[in-house]
Amino acid sequence: LPYATKKGVRKCPSSVEEIIAAPVLKAFDAASLKFHSAGREDVDVRMLGLGRPFMLELRGAHRSALPAGGLEALQTQIAQSGV
Repeated sequence: LPYATKKGVRKCPSSVEEIIAAPVLKAFDAASLKFHSAGREDVDVRMLGLGRPFMLELRGAHRSALPAGGLEALQTQIAQSGV
């Protein structure tokens, strides 16, 4: 569980990985993904500036690129997910 205590209780309802995984997997028709982040990702760490960079490693992807406007559409879909 992301951000879980030793007793398994979640500190937050979701993580960045959980929010973006399903739409990205679907867009690239990928089997799975690995989320690589820079810096500490603890829930209680302050974030300054524009955020922390991250990279998604797609495994078993059947698409290597999105059509024109596809990345913007994916970004909008994730942003409007309500999380």
